[in-house]
Amino acid sequence: MSFNRITALPQHACVEAIIDGYEDWDSATDTIVEMTEMAEAHNWHRILIDFTRVNLRVALVEAPEVAKFFDSFVTSTKTVGVLLPSDEHDAAVIGAFANALHELGHLVTFLRSPVDRQIWLEDHGKRVVNG
Repeated sequence: MSFNRITALPQHACVEAIIDGYEDWDSATDTIVEMTEMAEAHNWHRILIDFTRVNLRVALVEAPEVAKFFDSFVTSTKTVGVLLPSDEHDAAVIGAFANALHELGHLVTFLRSPVDRQIWLEDHGKRVVNG
């Protein structure tokens, strides 16, 4: 079961999605629609996705398709912060998703800690670091 939370962070001109619990293709699409619609409604270009609590039910080969689905719901390039999970398999799937987003033209930053998250939020996308 998924307990995702999508929150507007107006002080950072950002939408934050906390992915919590089991995440499969259906719940991923619901979450993508909600977070991209919120970002578009506010005319924000920044989305922070926290995967630290996720238990993925999405295969590695599906990750690029999830990224394409994300891309189909936005009208402009997004700056995406991706807080990676600690589980190696889940991190590999999320990494493939994030890399596919980058290949689609979005600016992606991998975040590995709460400190990275805070720096990314305060930076307002001035720097983009991949890897």
